[in-house]
Amino acid sequence: MKFRRGILIAVLIVLIQICSVLAQNSLDEEESISFEGFVYESEANRDPFFSLLDNSGVFMDEQGPKKEEILMERVQKVSVNGVIWDQDMPLVMINKKIYKKGDMIQEGLLVKEIRAESVTLGYEDLTHVISLVKRKNLD
Repeated sequence: MKFRRGILIAVLIVLIQICSVLAQNSLDEEESISFEGFVYESEANRDPFFSLLDNSGVFMDEQGPKKEEILMERVQKVSVNGVIWDQDMPLVMINKKIYKKGDMIQEGLLVKEIRAESVTLGYEDLTHVISLVKRKNLD
């Protein structure tokens, strides 16, 4: 009985060694296989991470939203709380934070000009004026 058990253990050890050699050989073969990775050529192709739907779920032009739309979307998120007027260094409070001329409020949205009665915000080459004075119609 002990003899059989010994032979069985020896056979198992040999089988384990054979399996490990075979596994190592198959790993070596896999390493020798070359793989050419995929390279995305962006020329004349749209940005694959840009959504084709606008916020309301409507299909947009593949060129993406227009700068005017981006400016208005960002301006809608802005709440002008007030102006701290000083002729030399006027400040504006937007969304409960203080900004000066040239500061960036959000990604790409800059404070272009601060006046006592208005604030001009800009996105790239576009501007939007937010008036702080409500005009009454006298008609």
